Amino acid sequence: ANAGTEITVDKESVRSVFLANAQYLREPASLPPGIAENLERGMILPPGVAKRLEWELTQALPRHRGYDWRQVGRDAVLLQSATGLVEVVIKDVLN
Repeated sequence: ANAGTEITVDKESVRSVFLANAQYLREPASLPPGIAENLERGMILPPGVAKRLEWELTQALPRHRGYDWRQVGRDAVLLQSATGLVEVVIKDVLN
């Protein structure tokens, strides 16, 4: 993706996918202090914070070349695969 290109994600449809596939979610891990409050587009997550999602769940989510969905605490994030840079944050998908 180009540096100036912003990925557009329909957050409500992503939320629906998480609700419909709740059996594939892990119990949210508690995050290091400051990570949850400061989770935003453009940040790079520390190693081990973003958890991989089950294959069945990733297949139901919208796909973007060069990006991966991850679980960070109670939130879903779309990360650049190569850099770990956060592109999209969807808060509290794990209610």
